[in-house]
Amino acid sequence: MMRNQVTDILVLGTGNLAWNILSWTQNVNYRVRIWGRNSQERDRLAQEWGAEISETVEDKPGQIVIYALRDDVIAEMSSSLCLKYSAEVHLSGSLPLESLQASKRGVCWPVASLRKGKALDLSSIPWIVQGEVALPFVSNFKKIESDIERKKLHLSAVFFNNFVYFLGKQMEDFNAQDVDVLDFIKYQTIENLKTRADLQTGPASRGDLVSIEQHRELLLESENLKAIYELFTQLIAKKYGHEL
Repeated sequence: MMRNQVTDILVLGTGNLAWNILSWTQNVNYRVRIWGRNSQERDRLAQEWGAEISETVEDKPGQIVIYALRDDVIAEMSSSLCLKYSAEVHLSGSLPLESLQASKRGVCWPVASLRKGKALDLSSIPWIVQGEVALPFVSNFKKIESDIERKKLHLSAVFFNNFVYFLGKQMEDFNAQDVDVLDFIKYQTIENLKTRADLQTGPASRGDLVSIEQHRELLLESENLKAIYELFTQLIAKKYGHEL
């Protein structure tokens, strides 16, 4: 994978991914520049992290162009740039490698939730790497060969991160006064998920219809939570051979 030849890094974008990459590159020996359609946010990020501002996308050897952009604009932009000397890398969990048109290209997808204002050590978080080009700060990674492998991992991450987080915030609102007492079971759940053992508990797994009916009654005023509860209850009960 192309690593040692890199002298320049050009970050395209001004969102969460761009912010985190720039937070890392402030202490590296590469020339780091940022390009973005939102010139005001681009200038702010450049000043915050000491990066240079790029008005255009220059094409030259030794440069990695990092697409820290929305998935739906990357392919079109790569095609329009038609880079011959620069390497290209996108950071998407689901976008095909072939969305990039450069001869030297790769995917580096961070298996982490990245957002502005909370910098992570990008050299320690896990990454999924595909193609012949990898970012120089990526050291903890799994190399894969196909788009579908990465897409499945991305879907799993959406379930573990986005869906679980959404559900947790919904339940915090539901139990606004007593949310702290749930902290232990939150962390216990994460620890249980790290094992391969079947540690499923709860009323649905044991066919406890009395508890389930009480829960349903509590959820009568929350249509969304009730729908989620019914779906998971039925799936768990079916797995463990119960008819509800």
